[in-house]
Amino acid sequence: MRLLSWKLAYARLRRYPLHAISVAVVVALAVISLFTLQGISHSSSNSLVTYALSKLPGGDRALTISSNRIFTSNAEYSSIDRYLAKNLSGLTSAGLAREVLYHEVSDSHGVGFYFGGVDALVSRVHLKSGRLPAACTPTRCEVLQVGGQNGAAPHPDSFGLIVVGVGEFTDNRIFTGTFAPSPGVPILVADGIAVVSSMPSVGNFQGSDGWIGEINLKSIERDGLENYRNFILAFENKVSLDHRGLTLTWPSDALAEASDKSSALVVRLVLLSYLVGALLVAFLVLLSLRQKDQHFRYRSGLSRIGTPKKTLAEELVIENFVPLVFGLAIAVSFSPLIPHVLNVMHFHADLTQIYHGWERNFLLVFAALALTSGFAILGDQAWLRRAWIPFLLATGLLYAYFAASGEHEPRVWAIPLLFASMPVVLSYLALRWLSVLWRRRSTNRYILIRENLGMWQGVAAILTLTTLLAVITLSFESGIQKSVIIQAQDEVPLDVSVKTSASLVRPFDLGGITDYEHILAGSSAYPVLRIGSSIRGQSTAADSLSLIGVVPASLARMTSPDLQDLSTLIKPMSAMSEPGLNIGAGSRLDVKLATVPKEIDLIGWFRTPRGMHTSVTFTGHGALRTLLLRGRIPSDSILVGFELRETSDYLSRRLHAQGEGSFSVPVLRGVASILKVSIDGRPQVLSNQEWHLINFPYVFDGGRFFVRPIWQISIPRVAVDPVTAALARNGVLTLAGGNSIDFQVRVGAVQNFFPSAGNRFVIMNIGELQQVISRNDPGAIDPIEVWVSTPNPVLYLDRVKSSGFHTLLIQSRTNALKEFRVDPLNVGSDGSYKIALLFALVIAFIIHSTALPLLRKESAELLFYLEVAGVGPSSLRKALRKALRFTLFIGIVVGFAIGLSVSRFYISQSTPFMTMALSVLAAVALSEVGGYFFTRKFFAESTMVGAS
Repeated sequence: MRLLSWKLAYARLRRYPLHAISVAVVVALAVISLFTLQGISHSSSNSLVTYALSKLPGGDRALTISSNRIFTSNAEYSSIDRYLAKNLSGLTSAGLAREVLYHEVSDSHGVGFYFGGVDALVSRVHLKSGRLPAACTPTRCEVLQVGGQNGAAPHPDSFGLIVVGVGEFTDNRIFTGTFAPSPGVPILVADGIAVVSSMPSVGNFQGSDGWIGEINLKSIERDGLENYRNFILAFENKVSLDHRGLTLTWPSDALAEASDKSSALVVRLVLLSYLVGALLVAFLVLLSLRQKDQHFRYRSGLSRIGTPKKTLAEELVIENFVPLVFGLAIAVSFSPLIPHVLNVMHFHADLTQIYHGWERNFLLVFAALALTSGFAILGDQAWLRRAWIPFLLATGLLYAYFAASGEHEPRVWAIPLLFASMPVVLSYLALRWLSVLWRRRSTNRYILIRENLGMWQGVAAILTLTTLLAVITLSFESGIQKSVIIQAQDEVPLDVSVKTSASLVRPFDLGGITDYEHILAGSSAYPVLRIGSSIRGQSTAADSLSLIGVVPASLARMTSPDLQDLSTLIKPMSAMSEPGLNIGAGSRLDVKLATVPKEIDLIGWFRTPRGMHTSVTFTGHGALRTLLLRGRIPSDSILVGFELRETSDYLSRRLHAQGEGSFSVPVLRGVASILKVSIDGRPQVLSNQEWHLINFPYVFDGGRFFVRPIWQISIPRVAVDPVTAALARNGVLTLAGGNSIDFQVRVGAVQNFFPSAGNRFVIMNIGELQQVISRNDPGAIDPIEVWVSTPNPVLYLDRVKSSGFHTLLIQSRTNALKEFRVDPLNVGSDGSYKIALLFALVIAFIIHSTALPLLRKESAELLFYLEVAGVGPSSLRKALRKALRFTLFIGIVVGFAIGLSVSRFYISQSTPFMTMALSVLAAVALSEVGGYFFTRKFFAESTMVGAS
């Protein structure tokens, strides 16, 4: 009997091969699409970690274990080494690099430096001059100088340190991140940490030991990013209990950001998988409904000749089962090619990752099998009592599929159901309403829609689903384009941005404005100065804002008209005439002090002819301090102020004593005066009324004290964001900057957006901002950023890097666009949308192209009736093409309406209407060509006469 079931099923499949082939192809494409989405999900999640870490400096993207002191014995080092090797197994990809670093100290001439050591120094540095250091002894240690300024080389002989060479680090992990020195301050590095940590000459200084390891990307790929973060957090808690002196530093923000993006991407791809599943089920259900009448007639005929119901049931299952299994076989056979295809698309995933969770794809396919079987027997009186079985089975399989996908929230499950049901219902109602309007004008030809309304509604539903997905895909891609533009404006307001950070020198330490303009002909450079600020009298955490000084000409070069208007508000100032003393061509500067103890250093601040500010420490520790200018300060520089601060030795001893609970090293306080300033022995006249040189009080507790002339400035007019503007009183804001700087500004304009600024900002003329902050901190008034307008950004970048400016953070608008485009979140999402859309297009093509041939095959009686009623072949073909147009029109309109609504709320505010219009025209053209071809082929005059 079972053999009879197979024979009957084989006969049915032979009679309707197009149906079986369509099912097999669509099932194969669905499973391949799901495998591909799974591969994109894994690849993008791994790429997000690499992408997030690649934007960090070398030391900041590593795991760093640092101590709060220097260990002094090999036994302690060995114990820590064993502990870390055991507990960090799997978290780091290679062995740990050890380093030791003492905090900044000064030599006898006041030149600051760091002293440190690493193991295997020869493999971590590149020697530029001199030789590599030999091994240390407790009394004499050869060191290699890395970094610093050539004009202020340290002479650490009093510490037993001998500089034997100059080099640069090749290992980007060491002396970065937590152990990064101040910009411009050299590190004197010894080979090996054992002796360095036991040198008596530096024993009183504070320092830290460190172990640095690379993040294990393979572990993240194997266990998942979230599990890896949990392992790190567990180790962080463990090490804080086992060794209270050890602290773990790791790129938690970068990994958290990558984890959040990965979670968002995974959810998005799960939803796309649901949509692919919804399309598959919709396609199979539609085919089942198309074949329902044939099933009824076929089973009725077999029942009349005595075929048992069990055999008919088995035949039905086999008929639906064989194409599904064949489609699965095709998908599995072609799946080994998916990693190679993904690799071409710049997604890297292997078969293991693609097959991860493969069973849920089969659950979906078998749920579709149950549904198609249920719809095939729906309405058949012979099967009425058992019709609920396949639907119940399908419900259970779908629930298992959703549970296996990892998303357990019902609201997420509802999305594919809404995606499938809402467009179908709207298409059904819209096409029914449109067909009624047509009936009023053409009764005979209306019968072509009325008698086959279910088929036309199915075609419209699939076209609606496809159009909806196409609109979402195009909107997402357009949203990326818009975000790229905003991102470029954010990071590179003009063509090129030259920035600085805590680990980089300032742009103006390397060149002036004219230097940046002369790099490429036709370029213009504009300095930008930023400092942190807040609104005086406001105590909320969100009170902080960005205080930004810009040149008005730079605003005039912006693309936004609003920003161009700001250039008239923030009026240009004349060239900054900073008050001070011109040193001319002098070679020696002497300063006579009164009541200034020897534990206080005197530093001179100068503005060079190139416009940058520099400071140099005077020699001597008594009442007379001397500074040799030649070779250190350019001629015609201006002495703009003096700085007084504790020597690093005294500060280290005081902090060390306080750390032990002793106050035997007191805080320095008193009243001091600068009595005389001489250049090459010639006394200089400095007005006490302007400089306040006599009897100024000081208190040193780790801070600094500046003596400099005061500039008289009026209240500047500024542009602010709406939140900041609302806090103004009578249009005036009182701002607090660094080092207790208070000043007032008058709100002149309110802007919702400013390039590369945060949500809260105050924009003013750069000259006015320099005047304000220079009162208390001349070291903070140099621009830390340069915006460049240039005719060729790419060539400009190449020349900047070849001009010795490569230590700066340099970015062009082109690079900003490129970087945003390669963000794995955007790339993975865009690729996944296109995969799902391609699958939807294949289904739409199959359903649309088979509509007319199916109507010709199954509606011979209807066509004969129309022919008898006087509807000729030409009129019939026009009516069929009109029905096809109606169906296409409904599918596109409903799909666009839903797609635009979903896109605007959940995908992107950007809508590419031109691209969508061209896509619609292409779809209409293909439909017209296909309709003309099929009507001429299957509804020719000779064929119609033959049917009669």
